[in-house]
Amino acid sequence: MGEMTTYSNQDLLYILSRQFFDGVATCNPCVSCKRTVRGAGYCKHCLIDELLRRGISAGLINKYCQLQNRRLGVIKKLAETRDEILECVK
Repeated sequence: MGEMTTYSNQDLLYILSRQFFDGVATCNPCVSCKRTVRGAGYCKHCLIDELLRRGISAGLINKYCQLQNRRLGVIKKLAETRDEILECVK
C-alpha cells in the first residue's frame, strides 16, 4: 500500500467504501495508526482524516459513510429475501 498522499480522492473513496463490511474479509492493522482495517491498508479514521485534510467537507464525507451503511442494510435485506424465496421452493 503506497503513501496515502499519492492516492487520488477517487482512490481514497473507493478504499473507504471497502471498509464497510459486506461479507467475509481479513482484518489487519492500519498501516498508519494500527487500528483494525478490513483487508489491508488504511482504516476509516485515517482515510476520513486525509479527505478532510484535502478540504473535502465533513458533511459530504458523513453523507457518503451514511449511504455506505444504508447500502449494507439493503444487501442484508436482499440476502434475507433471497433466503425466504429459497425456503419457498424446497
